[in-house]
Amino acid sequence: MSANQLASEPSFTTDSNLDLEADVLVIGGGPAGAWAAYNAAASGARVILVDKGYCGSSGATASGGTSVWYVGNPEQRETAMASREALGGFLSERDWMERVLDLTHANLHQLGNWGYPFPSDQQGQPYYRSLQQGAEYMRLMRKQIKKAGVQILDHSPALELLVDQTGAVAGAKGIRRQAGGRWTVRAGAVVIATGGCAFLSKALGCNVLTGDGYLMAAEAGAEISSESSHTFNPQEVIQATQAEVLPYNRNLFRTEQGLSDSLERLHSLWREIRHSAAPTDSQTLAAREAAAMVATARWMYTSAQARTETRGMHKHQDYPQQDANQQYRLISGGLDKVWAKPEQEIVNKELVAL
Repeated sequence: MSANQLASEPSFTTDSNLDLEADVLVIGGGPAGAWAAYNAAASGARVILVDKGYCGSSGATASGGTSVWYVGNPEQRETAMASREALGGFLSERDWMERVLDLTHANLHQLGNWGYPFPSDQQGQPYYRSLQQGAEYMRLMRKQIKKAGVQILDHSPALELLVDQTGAVAGAKGIRRQAGGRWTVRAGAVVIATGGCAFLSKALGCNVLTGDGYLMAAEAGAEISSESSHTFNPQEVIQATQAEVLPYNRNLFRTEQGLSDSLERLHSLWREIRHSAAPTDSQTLAAREAAAMVATARWMYTSAQARTETRGMHKHQDYPQQDANQQYRLISGGLDKVWAKPEQEIVNKELVAL
């Protein structure tokens, strides 16, 4: 086990192991990962995409489709961006919003050229604002990225990032759930497109969204002592985490006391599993998912505790009003000691370091 990984890896015979190299490694095979892989390959890069499930059918979009932010009329952009700013608590950046609109416009028209069956509006024009046929969308994306030369490793969840001697991320490694063995990909660039964390809430297609990418990114370069011989039951950890994040009275309607109580239990849970291993090799993936969910919940609630106001989807019962002095994004991180700080503090610190 490396110094940067929480749970142990299973042992496999070398006959089933893969050791590969690429210019770009994409972790995750949903829309974001598929588009990243396609564009990198179209630019001439050697690309490998690894997916926890089957790229083209796993994930929320393939299961239920998705809505998209498409504004076809340039004159309507200002109104559209102003509306989204309000919904997001005025924490959005116009530069990013404009870039999203530009790429969405280009990519949806590209999908149409590839043959995606967009419905027609009342004027008989393609209706681009919804990708309701998620299965068809992702089937088409798989076809296009393979056509572009992307190598796909299905049922191959990533467990940790590789870091070179300078501290830069230089690839990743994981397991091959169906073929058996493990894989290692060394790459000049790594794109983490593993989605968010739905805490195994049984939302349609979200069973693969367990915060794995968050944990891998946080572990990269972290100094972590070696594991002990203590083992834990992943399912028990998952259930304990769900008890803190799924109830509406804890996560939707937040209070100072509720956040403090949940964090106390989550921190205790993290200490329990921090240097532990899965009880069996077959449970390694479940152990990583459990650890990622605990870590994500701690970052989420630490950020919520730092925002003493109500803004966007953050509803704080003790602070029901929006505070103009808190119109900034929060950055959170840390493994054993979790922190949350205003984004500008991080930027200023980096500028001073330069």
